[in-house]
Amino acid sequence: MLPPIVCLCGKAATEKVPPELLSYGSLVVFVEFACPECLEAARADRWAKVQKAECVWCRELGERSKMRRHDRRHKWLYHPDCLSERRRYPKEVKRVTYENHRAKVAGLVHDLTCHQWVEILESWGGKCAYCGEGYQEIEHKISIEGGGGTTKENIVPACRSCNRKKKHQDLPLI
Repeated sequence: MLPPIVCLCGKAATEKVPPELLSYGSLVVFVEFACPECLEAARADRWAKVQKAECVWCRELGERSKMRRHDRRHKWLYHPDCLSERRRYPKEVKRVTYENHRAKVAGLVHDLTCHQWVEILESWGGKCAYCGEGYQEIEHKISIEGGGGTTKENIVPACRSCNRKKKHQDLPLI
């Protein structure tokens, strides 16, 4: 007599796992049979992942049905309140995305959200942190080449000339 097929949780596996539950993106699950409870949990987890999306502005998960696009051409989704803030600061998504990408490529921390950047920008009054002129760029206090990531603590607004002058030095903030 053959031994009973056992689920990953240790109970008797009685149901065949459908093919759509065998892969989660790049993860492939090598289980042919499962107990009804584990199978239901897998279906619920997969459905929850399909129904949720990450807001581009604040990076928090939200229900996909309640989120909105900036326009029809873009696939990026926003919470309704984040979308109104995005419309007030139209260029900031590209700036933050670019700086996060630079830090990611360098293997550094890259967790700055657009919402955090706008808070930093408003705290400086939209002025350069070094000279007080109008800001033009996102500046890393410790440069990416120097090992500083794109984080809330390492970012200030700067004008182009101060950002170029600073290079890898420490300039005093105003």
